[in-house]
This record gives sequence, C-alpha cells and structure tokens, in this order.
Amino acid sequence: MYRRHTDNGEGSSRRENPPRRPTRITVVIRDEPVDGPPPHIEREERRHPWPPLRFPPPMVRWDLPSRPRPPVPPPRREGLWARAQELLGHNRHFLDRIDREVALDRLEARQAERRAQRAQQNRQEEEARRDRHEQERRQEVEAERRQEEHLEQVARRDERNRQHGGNVPAARANPVEARPTPVNRLPGPQVPAPVPAAPVATATTVNAATAPVPEPSVDGDDLVPCAVCAEEFPRSQVLTTSCAPEPHHYCGQCLQSFFRNAMDRNVWRNADTFPPTCCGNRFYIHANELGNENPSREVRARNERFRRLLGVEMIRQYIARTEQVRMEREHTGTRCSNVDCGWLIPERFTGVEGRRETEAVCHHCRQVTCIICEGRAHRARYQERCPGHRRRTEEQQQLEEQADRQFRQLRRDEAWRTCPTCDMTVERDGGCNLIKCIKCKTYFCYHCLLIHPNGHGDGPLCACPIFDLHEPERRIRERRAAGIPDHVAEGEEDEFFHGRNHQHRQHQRHHPDPGRHRHRRHRHEDRFFDHIPEDDDFFHGGDHRDILDDAPEELLNRPIEVDSDDDIDPEDLRFILDTLARGRMPR
Repeated sequence: MYRRHTDNGEGSSRRENPPRRPTRITVVIRDEPVDGPPPHIEREERRHPWPPLRFPPPMVRWDLPSRPRPPVPPPRREGLWARAQELLGHNRHFLDRIDREVALDRLEARQAERRAQRAQQNRQEEEARRDRHEQERRQEVEAERRQEEHLEQVARRDERNRQHGGNVPAARANPVEARPTPVNRLPGPQVPAPVPAAPVATATTVNAATAPVPEPSVDGDDLVPCAVCAEEFPRSQVLTTSCAPEPHHYCGQCLQSFFRNAMDRNVWRNADTFPPTCCGNRFYIHANELGNENPSREVRARNERFRRLLGVEMIRQYIARTEQVRMEREHTGTRCSNVDCGWLIPERFTGVEGRRETEAVCHHCRQVTCIICEGRAHRARYQERCPGHRRRTEEQQQLEEQADRQFRQLRRDEAWRTCPTCDMTVERDGGCNLIKCIKCKTYFCYHCLLIHPNGHGDGPLCACPIFDLHEPERRIRERRAAGIPDHVAEGEEDEFFHGRNHQHRQHQRHHPDPGRHRHRRHRHEDRFFDHIPEDDDFFHGGDHRDILDDAPEELLNRPIEVDSDDDIDPEDLRFILDTLARGRMPR
C-alpha cells in the first residue's frame, strides 16, 4: 500500500508517516441560569487533515435542548423586550439599545404623566380662581343692590317727612349718614313721644315750612357729563376714574372707541402709551397685578363696571396685551417663531398639551416654539437637533439687517419724516400738521420740522398750513419729490423757479434749511447743475447753449465742483452748458 524507503536504496521496513486521523474533541458548554436547570449545548469539532483543504467543510453539530420552551408571553412591550433579550442572548450591543429605548419610553411616560398632572392642577387653579372672581362679583352686585335699596328708603323717608310738614331732622350731605340710629327699646307697649307745642329751630332741627329740605343725591340717578363727548349720562352708566381734584366720567361708547384705538395695530406695543391711563390712573387693575393684596371696594366696583361697559372679548384682549407689554418691559418670555405673530409666550405655556419641557405653545397663533433657539419646534428626536443660541443669533442678525434695509426703503418711498429731537421716524396719517413724538413727547411741525415747545398753545410759529384739506398725501409727496417746498402754494411753482421749466429737475438731496430754495444744489457729485437766474443777465437773454463749439481735452477731463452760492466763471459756465448740450459730460 505505501511506498517503502531504505537508506541503502534497497528499501526499508519502516513506512513513511501516514497522515494522522483527526482527533475527536467534544466541548460541552453549560450555562447556569438562576431560575432553573440550564439548557445544554454540545458541540463537536474535528481537526482537518494536514495540509488543510482550501474550503474545509464545517463539522459542527448543534444539539437542541431537550426540555420544552417556555410559553410565549402576551403581546405587550415588556413581554416583547423580555423575549428579545432571551433570543439575542448575550449580545450586549442589542441589549444596550433595548435598555436605552426602554429607559427613554419610561422617561417619556413619566414626563407625560407629570405634564398631565400639571395641566390638571392648572385647570383646578383656574376653576378656583374663576369661582373666586364669580363669588366676588356676586358679592359686589349684592352690595350695590343693598346700597341702592337703602338710598331709595332714605329718599322715600325724606319725601314723607317733607310732605308731613312737621319738625324733621335736617338732611345731611351724605345720604348714608342719614341712616336712623337704632335704639334699644324694652318689650311691651310703647308710649309715643310728646310733641312740643311750638317748633324750636336749633342746630339740628329746622322748620320744614320755612326751610326746604334739599334733594338727596342718589348714586345712579344724577347725570354726569362724559369727558369725551360732553353728553350727560346717569352715573350708573359711566365709568368714573379716581383723578384729582375732580374725577372724570366716560360713557360706554367713548370708552370702547378709546380702547379699540389703543389696541389697534402695533400701537399697544409701546410701553410708554399702553395701557391707556387718565391723568396717570389706570382704568382697570387685574387681580394678578395686586398680588397678595386684597383690592378695595372702590377698585372692585370700578373693575366690575369696566367689564360691563367694555365687554368680555375686549377685556380679554386688553389683559393679554397688558401682559405682553409687561413682558416686553421685563425682558421675559419666549418670542413666537411665527413671523406673522411675534407675541411673547409666558412661562406657564411651556410644556403644556403633552409637549416637552423645551417647547412652548403660543396662545395667540397656537404654534409650537423651541425655547432654546426660538425657532419652530423640532419634531424628531434624533433626525433634527436643536442648533442652540448660535444659529439663533446668526439668523436673528440677518433678519434684523434685512428688516432695516426694507424699512429704510419704505421710509424713502413714503417720504416719512424724523423727529428733530430723537430722530425717530414719524408718519402722519391724518389730522393737523402738528405732530407729537411718542418717544420724546416733542411737538413739531410735520412740514418744516419746527419745534413747538408748548404744543398747540404756541400758536402758528411757522408759515406752514395747519390742515391739508385740499391736498392729498400723494400730491404732497409728488411736490416734495420735485423739489417744491411746502410753503409754495399750488400754481406758484413757476414764480418760485423764475419762469423756467422745472419738470426735469430731480432734487434728491434734502436741503438743511427748509426756508431756502431747494432747487439750488450744493456740492453735487452727479455732474448735474440747476438753472441760475444770474446767467440770463450775463448772456442778455440769448441762447447760451451753442456758444462753445469745441472744448479742449484738458477741460473735458477736468473735475468740476461748483457751489451754487458763489459766482461761476463764464468760461466754465460755457463749457458746462456746451458739454450738457452735446452729451459729453464725463461720468
């Protein structure tokens, strides 16, 4: 079978070492769990012959455990995770991922439960606050009703005493003080008091036949004038302020118009003018602004009448805007990410309606905003990350620069003016030309920017018209764009420009002195020059545009800078006019 080899060439009894038979090795792996006998896995490995084959066949045999498998748990998440752990074995990568997902889900569940508890607590507090306000309102209404009944009783008693014509107590100034003093009487028949034979006038008693009793002033019956429309209304139908020395009264219609104009557009965003006041006194004081202090009876009655005159919807808007102004002043809250909204979101609206702790819901437009970057809320947990304050700063800076450019362009297009004191942009949309700056409270003329220290009390300090009843705003902007001052009347433009055609004049620069002629420019850089009347006298009325036929090259390239207040050299003037006629003005 095998070749024989000998040392002397004749062969040998020894055989060449045949390939060894692979040894059989059985490895038994036992895992000792805690809850019972382990499943045993037996594995057989065979050593392949040498040299090894290129693709050795696998020789591994798996013996399945003989004991039955445990029952499959019901399809719940905890059961699925336990089954996944059992199937995956000791693969720590998948186990860590499963544990992380379980921890995140449990955290979200706890946060959702906490938010639900907080929302329920907020609802309970709101209901308690609403019940407390309703109870206070009922108490105030009941107190007012009892006071009115008492005043009616006092009035009837005084009228009855006046009709009897006997000795009656004098009516006091305050009808509340006219309340009779109770007297402790013993039970049993009462003896009537003796009536004196002749009435005696003392300090406290008068004869009704000779001295008439004044009419009592009953609250709600007398008429008071409105501070706006000057019409008279019953006291029960107006709002009375606590101004000194004399309170002011406002009817319901004027009060609604006043607050509607104050809350219109973006006027209410100015903390200096909102909320509106009368002589520095607030019309309405919310219960949240008082803190732990109990409001007085007068404040509660005024608030109740204020709510009755304005209505629920306007009161709600007023309270919301007052809170916005307060947060603007204190630099608190989160700005809404909706560009069409821009409201500040209070801290109590953070983490509500099942949202995360870093998300706030705007109560004005219902958009969800991230409180970290003040951008739109991030929907995914891993796909989209919050950029933080860096992105917020860059985007905010770009938006502010774009808004500044657009505002400057709009101010140029609309020909708006600026306050001569604080340089704030002012727009006049109606009324007289005397404007009051809302920032520095300076009165000035909208046409010539002349400051009026005392406002309307100074009278007409300038020659500008008080009202522009016959000139619309569009015509005024056209005249200003053409360089015509506001004090030049309609139809006198030719006299102002000395009979010359002024339609081709483009006056783009604002003269520092509005009283001087604006059609004369100073130090122009665009090489355009206006008409000067003295040139006609120099040329004696002739056409001086064709005097110079050819201009030297050194004059053509020479920079020209002319001041309209000084006299122009005739040679330079001829060169300028000829160059303009030929279209050879250097750019």
